[in-house]
Amino acid sequence: MISTTLKNGVRVLIKSNESVDWVGLQTWVRVGSLDETDQQRGMSHLLEHLLFKGTEKRGVGEIAKTVEHCGGNINAYTSFDRTVYYLNLTSNFTELGIDLLADAVFSSALDGDEIEKEKEVVVEEIRRGLDNPGNLVGQKMFSYAFSGCEAERPIIGTEDLVKGFTRQEIYNYYRYWYQPSNMTMVCVGNFIEKDCLEWVEKYFGDKPGARSIHRRGVKRRFLPGEIDVLVGDYQQPRLELFFDAPGLYDQDSISLDLAAFALGSGDSSRLNRRLRDHERMVAAVGASLYSPHFGGLFTLSSYPTMESFYQTAKLCCEELSRMLYSDPVSKHELEKARSYLKTDYLYQEETIEGQARALGSAMMTRYQEHYDDVYLAQVGRTTSDDITAALRKWIKPESMSITGMVPSGTQLDKDKLWSAVEAGFAKHQPKAISSRMGKPAVAQPEIVSLKDGITLVYRHSPDAKFFNLVAVTEGGQRAESRGTAGTFNAISEVLATATGTKSYDQYLEMVDQKGCDLVSFSGKDSIGFQLSCIPEHREEMSDLFFESILDPAFPDQQWQTALFGIKQRIETQDDSSAAICMRNLQELIYGGHPYGFPVYGYADSIEALEKDQLLRRYIEHRDSGPWVISCTSNQPLEEIEALINQRISSWSPNSRPRLLVPKCESAQSELSYSVDKSREQAHLAVGFKGLRWSDQDRAALDIISTILGGQGGRLFLELRDRQSLAYSVSPI
Repeated sequence: MISTTLKNGVRVLIKSNESVDWVGLQTWVRVGSLDETDQQRGMSHLLEHLLFKGTEKRGVGEIAKTVEHCGGNINAYTSFDRTVYYLNLTSNFTELGIDLLADAVFSSALDGDEIEKEKEVVVEEIRRGLDNPGNLVGQKMFSYAFSGCEAERPIIGTEDLVKGFTRQEIYNYYRYWYQPSNMTMVCVGNFIEKDCLEWVEKYFGDKPGARSIHRRGVKRRFLPGEIDVLVGDYQQPRLELFFDAPGLYDQDSISLDLAAFALGSGDSSRLNRRLRDHERMVAAVGASLYSPHFGGLFTLSSYPTMESFYQTAKLCCEELSRMLYSDPVSKHELEKARSYLKTDYLYQEETIEGQARALGSAMMTRYQEHYDDVYLAQVGRTTSDDITAALRKWIKPESMSITGMVPSGTQLDKDKLWSAVEAGFAKHQPKAISSRMGKPAVAQPEIVSLKDGITLVYRHSPDAKFFNLVAVTEGGQRAESRGTAGTFNAISEVLATATGTKSYDQYLEMVDQKGCDLVSFSGKDSIGFQLSCIPEHREEMSDLFFESILDPAFPDQQWQTALFGIKQRIETQDDSSAAICMRNLQELIYGGHPYGFPVYGYADSIEALEKDQLLRRYIEHRDSGPWVISCTSNQPLEEIEALINQRISSWSPNSRPRLLVPKCESAQSELSYSVDKSREQAHLAVGFKGLRWSDQDRAALDIISTILGGQGGRLFLELRDRQSLAYSVSPI
């Protein structure tokens, strides 16, 4: 890897990776909403929208169109302290990609007409955020957690401010912050590092050096003791309990990160086991640590019912209290958390884009490109005692605030909510407290018939860091009727949770201890299983994978939990205007064909489901048609064949394809619309009957979709860039 600084101040990181014919190029500019004055709020984000809109030598849409012509993609995002421009494309276009990025960040035209158009786009994005329940709750939480700091306000700005920005104000902001010394260029992919450095020097190094930049100090206050729950036209209650927490460089942040994992990450975490599985009070629950350099936030998030709202708050705090005083994070929990962190790091390293993003993010810290090494070393030496000490220092009732969301008409008693929280904390306290793939990897996969009804598709990848296994068969929505809508989704919810020899607890323990993913899934046309684990665990996890297929058990407790979650999703699907719009379109297009049904089913079809009936339906369907097993691994094909054959010796599914619901009738021209005055943004979906997978025109339709879609596509250019009629537009 090359790590250097150009003469004009641009920091450069270049890392060669010959495992795939692909490159990830990213320009990180150290500016975000924290650097804005009161009159500039949202300007960093607006600039992010504008820089690809044309330069001194490239017209509007030309950059995006060029990248997509090269088979790549381009995008950007803005955060509190950074604006990142990134593109991914095949490696033979590396120099062109570097040229495009440099042109955008240094020579944007900032055309007045384009500015006005993009303002309208951003305004639509602001309105979109106002229609998003999660966004509203998060903004309310940040207003208390980061009071007095720009982080308390939306990064995107406000409608009035964005509309009022002048071209000169935007230009001045651009020229002040977009200087070589304020940028980092990250390049990862299949290239010769020396050549890549020459290209970066050619396009980034020829820009003049910059003046010094004055950064605003960050003064942040946490406002504890606040309860501010939003009441509105929402179906799904939400509850957020959040605490003041240290920033990135505090050792306690490592301890709290590990505590959050043990408390609320993964199915076997404490909160999930108690509130979701045992008590069935919540559709979902979790814990997390957000730790930017300017101060952190420790959060317990849950989706309770209104009936369990206060009790959910109480039990969340009980579990915190238990971890604080009577049952600290165990050695087993600590090892499991470390395994997951290692696995997350490896997953990140699986893609070129992920490697570039990790390097760019690391360069935003004081440890520079060594951040991941430092972080993992700190995780490795953190003890259970360290975690307990950090929890007792930071996690207290008096350093907590509460926000959330409840449906209109709800009478929320704040005193009762606070009393529930204090009672939960007091439960275990000693005393009460008041308040890329190298050329080898791109070889064609090998297809092997293991036996009648079972086909193996195998890709040998010498550099693979994971053992990946998928088993899939026809099924899903297309195997359902109106009266059984949602059946296969429900089956997938309880598959891969227990077997005839392993209880739900034992199953979770085995999966979590190995830091792997083993899940079932169901789609429009398929149902199946997926496993991903590190190679040393493939034998043991393959045993569990095939046992899940051949000898599943549907534990009553897990079925009741899954049923509760499905019902909650059915009740709350109308919280998304976009979802309503697409659901109406599907019903018009498909009529009585299963593709027109909601994935989760209908309230009456779900109510009719029974656990034993579902298990019989799965077993009957499993054996009634052929399966395909796919695998990627660094092992020879012969070893993989032997591994799988050993585990499927007793299984002989029918080799004849299933007779599922045929294609649907042609759709009639119809209009369906809904009006909801509580929403800020309109959604429009226009649909036509498409093609079957086997249709020879399918590739042509995909090409048409590509021409229309993307930032260089006709729809985007016309509706957003030229006319500013929509924030987002896309063909599917």
